Amino acid sequence: MFAKVSSLGLFGLNAFPVDVEIDISRGNPQFEVVGLPDTVVKESRERIRAALRSCSISFPVASVMVNLAPADTKKSGSVHDMAIFMAILR
Repeated sequence: MFAKVSSLGLFGLNAFPVDVEIDISRGNPQFEVVGLPDTVVKESRERIRAALRSCSISFPVASVMVNLAPADTKKSGSVHDMAIFMAILR
């Protein structure tokens, strides 16, 4: 399954477009975030799992790959959590 959600990233006071692309496929259960994320963005997996659990939605037991494009721009903060959450729900 593939889903794409548009989001915005922040660099100081400037915003730039970010496409959150998600692929959920068969395989070993894992959650990977690629596209030059910092540590806070990589920790979003735990915040998203907790949000799904609080909504009584089970996290997919599959390989979840999240791509934050463009890959040449550093993504920081928790601003992408909602876009990742919505992409998983799609």
